[in-house]
Amino acid sequence: MAYKADWNSTDQIPRRAVDQGLIDRFGNIDPTDGGDSQRYSLTTEWHKLTDSGETKVMAYGLYSKLDLFSNFTFFLDDPIRGDQFAQPDERWTSGLKATHTFFHQIGNAESESTLGLQIRNDNINNGLLLTQARQRYDTMREDDVWVTSISPYAENKTRWNDWLRTSLGVRFDGFRFNVTHSNIPENNGNSTDGLVSPKLGIVFGPWAETEFYLNGGLGFHSKLLFANRLVDFRCGS
Repeated sequence: MAYKADWNSTDQIPRRAVDQGLIDRFGNIDPTDGGDSQRYSLTTEWHKLTDSGETKVMAYGLYSKLDLFSNFTFFLDDPIRGDQFAQPDERWTSGLKATHTFFHQIGNAESESTLGLQIRNDNINNGLLLTQARQRYDTMREDDVWVTSISPYAENKTRWNDWLRTSLGVRFDGFRFNVTHSNIPENNGNSTDGLVSPKLGIVFGPWAETEFYLNGGLGFHSKLLFANRLVDFRCGS
């Protein structure tokens, strides 16, 4: 998959500039606001299904780059060069997802038990820069970030009878963060963290073509790693 785009943005504009006829309602104060983005990815999958189980493996690699230029206050802070700033983000991402599902029985009940593993690595360079007409003249902050996550999980789905089925799972998410080459020395360093997330789901029915659900569990989502991506930590997802 490949994607590339560039754009100009009007951002916020002062009402008084429109009222005075300096610009129209679709005009701009800083015509260089906007950005460009590109994203390239390669994914491969392998599946195997037998009477006793199913195996799935997926590996992927991704390169993305974003340059975003904004100017919300125009010339408030810098009357000469203006207040435009840039938010560049460049990253290489790679990952692996693997699962194996066992088909079996618990007593007379049909059951599926799945063991899974997800691994992801992000090498990121991003920052906050001061710019004039998209030309950099100062650095507020700039960092190289290496984030690795590993997430093993297990899940069981069982149909106990015609009106009751359950889903039980547990997942561990472990993270390692490493910041280097930061222009703010205090930002450099390593950190690790992790979380165990259990879940339980019970389905009753159907009765009169209606099912009733009871679900509970623990988990979290994070915007730390990915622009416009929420990480779903549900077991088996």
